[in-house]
Amino acid sequence: MPNPAATATSPGQPLPSATFEQIYDPATSNGVTIQNTFDGYLNDIAAGLQMLQSDNIPVLFRPFLEGNGNWFWWDGQTPNDFRALWRYTYNYLTSQKGLHNLLWVYSPNCNGSASAPANPGATADPAAEYPGDAFTDIVGLDCYFGGTDANPLPTPGSAILSQYEEMTLLGKPFAFTEIGFGTNNDTTTAYPDSALIDMIRTYFAGTVYFLCWNAGNGPVTNAAGSATATSTLFKDPWVINQGSQIDLSDPVNPSALGVAVRIRG
Repeated sequence: MPNPAATATSPGQPLPSATFEQIYDPATSNGVTIQNTFDGYLNDIAAGLQMLQSDNIPVLFRPFLEGNGNWFWWDGQTPNDFRALWRYTYNYLTSQKGLHNLLWVYSPNCNGSASAPANPGATADPAAEYPGDAFTDIVGLDCYFGGTDANPLPTPGSAILSQYEEMTLLGKPFAFTEIGFGTNNDTTTAYPDSALIDMIRTYFAGTVYFLCWNAGNGPVTNAAGSATATSTLFKDPWVINQGSQIDLSDPVNPSALGVAVRIRG
């Protein structure tokens, strides 16, 4: 989503708290102007979502992803400010726009940005900005494993396990809202895709779905992978797919490939 504050020096720069609050609180200085801009963005989003609703298509809606980071304009806010923006957006799309086909997905980053919070009071804790039960349907984590910029592969006692537990204790279905192997979204990896489901099965058994980024560390173009490894991933008994043949030579568009993982019960 574009940055509604036209004076921001960078679209990806976290907004100062005083500016951020103008988006959801028109009583603040210049708030009406920034809020109107933001509402215009929501109107554009709603138009597309209403088309899907008219065809009875549900949507996994994941706004304000990785809010505990420091690379998007909504990042690095206090938990109260983040929750206020989320709830403003929820009420606008549901009450004013009549959208009821959305499953609201809260997805912080599993690394966060504790070393460089954008505003006083910001936190890297993935659960701290949770919008609340009435405003959230699914919780998740965006995690990449195995590279120098990513999380180490999990072992007993790894920090990622406590983060996973913290998220599942919120009482909502848990997903890996982004997951992959590698240092960033554009690099290849030394791990085959078949290792992904083994990791989930061993350490994150409550996962209901995962979404792989369609880049160098995604199932289609993972240089360390192969058709055999990817087929092993998709055909694993824990994975539910549509049963159709997946053409690994034809990368999908848009830029993410999602696969559902069966809930254990």
